[in-house]
Amino acid sequence: MDNAIKGDNMGVSRLSKAVYELRQKLNLSQTELGAKLGVSAMAISRWETGRNDPPADAMAKMAKLSGDPKTFWFFLGQAGLTKRDFTGRL
Repeated sequence: MDNAIKGDNMGVSRLSKAVYELRQKLNLSQTELGAKLGVSAMAISRWETGRNDPPADAMAKMAKLSGDPKTFWFFLGQAGLTKRDFTGRL
């Protein structure tokens, strides 16, 4: 199922690439990341390939999982969340 982006793909958004890179950094399968976010592996695949964007709640959870301030703020910004919004979501 792991239909993730590989390498540099001009048709893939920054958000799609960030989801893929986060999953790789955490050394998780799409199924495992989906379980942590409360979504299916198919949803993760669609986010990574750019077919769908993750909902704000999932982006907030990915921000927390990232453990990296730059990635944290990227996901929050993509979700349109501020620090105050984020603290109320998790």
